[in-house]
Amino acid sequence: MSKKIVLISSYCNTDEKLKILSNNIDIIKNLGLDIMLNSPISLPSEITNKCDYFFLTKDNPILEWPQKAVYIWSESIINNKTYIKTRCFPDYGWANIYQIKKLSQFALTYDYDYFYHIIYDLIIDDVVINALNSYKNCSFYHFHEHNVSLHLMVFDREHLTKFLYQLTLEKYLEIGGIAEQWLDKLLLLNNFDYKIEDSYVDDKILFHGHSDLCNYSKINDICFFIIKNETDLSTIKLLFYNILNIDIKINNDNYNVNNGDIIDLCFDKNNIKDTIIEYNNNYQNITTDIKDVIHNTIQIQ
Repeated sequence: MSKKIVLISSYCNTDEKLKILSNNIDIIKNLGLDIMLNSPISLPSEITNKCDYFFLTKDNPILEWPQKAVYIWSESIINNKTYIKTRCFPDYGWANIYQIKKLSQFALTYDYDYFYHIIYDLIIDDVVINALNSYKNCSFYHFHEHNVSLHLMVFDREHLTKFLYQLTLEKYLEIGGIAEQWLDKLLLLNNFDYKIEDSYVDDKILFHGHSDLCNYSKINDICFFIIKNETDLSTIKLLFYNILNIDIKINNDNYNVNNGDIIDLCFDKNNIKDTIIEYNNNYQNITTDIKDVIHNTIQIQ
């Protein structure tokens, strides 16, 4: 009888994530399947003890600008002008793929015939259960707006070995895109035969939710974006948007701010100063936010 194992990638740093992971492990074990779990951070023993194999790896290779990063952008129309805000985030795609690579390498050293890659927060519905009960050679599944994703992939030994050879940093950087786009482009290279199933899978945790990712404000009724261009030594600025006329203090200096106003903080990335915003007796220290900005720009058209 063919031997099967589920390979789980994880980064569970909250109680919510740990609960989701634990519940998914219970579901999979009730299906009679072996589990191999990987994590770059320590996990509670009550979770790892339920798995057949657990690998704690120190590596979590998150990529950052300028090597590779993820950009988001948003537009604000103010006084007939378009303000295009672009924000740069670390790229977690390779860290995820790297876990899949290490899990595959580990798993192939054991006597299994079928391998089912999932991410810890996969919603295990009928589509997933049917996949876990199947003996597919090489199958991928749709995910939200993406054609394929890393959330569910099914391989036999031959095809996992072929897939493993594609998991290199060089190929990740060469192909580009976020992880889902990268995987789709990789498959189009036709380095091995595969099938994209008609079904969709889903996840339980949406990383950024539906919030305004350009808004650094933690104070109600104001929105501001930190402008910090890493390619030059221009001064750091704050763009205020989605506001009415307001009076605020920045480092005890008074400002009357209108929608679309840009306040120059008069220091650059090499001379960052403590910066506190006060509005309606609410205070927000944004010094750490400024330091953590990777590369944020603004275009006004």
